[in-house]
Amino acid sequence: MMISCSHSAERKVHEIAKLHKEVRELRSEFVDTQKRLMTLKMESTIKERVADMGIKPADNPPQKILVLNTTEEE
Repeated sequence: MMISCSHSAERKVHEIAKLHKEVRELRSEFVDTQKRLMTLKMESTIKERVADMGIKPADNPPQKILVLNTTEEE
């Protein structure tokens, strides 16, 4: 009985160690992916990637268009 319990405890310890290692690897992968995403979202990176397509930033800033409601409800 004691030997069986000892083996069971050892298996659990090894499983816990394996899961901790997997968590560290996944966390590292998450940080790397997040870093790549931040780099891809930068304006300078986007400008470089779309320059080959002939797209460039606008010379004039965007203008806001206002639509006024001229009909009155009775």
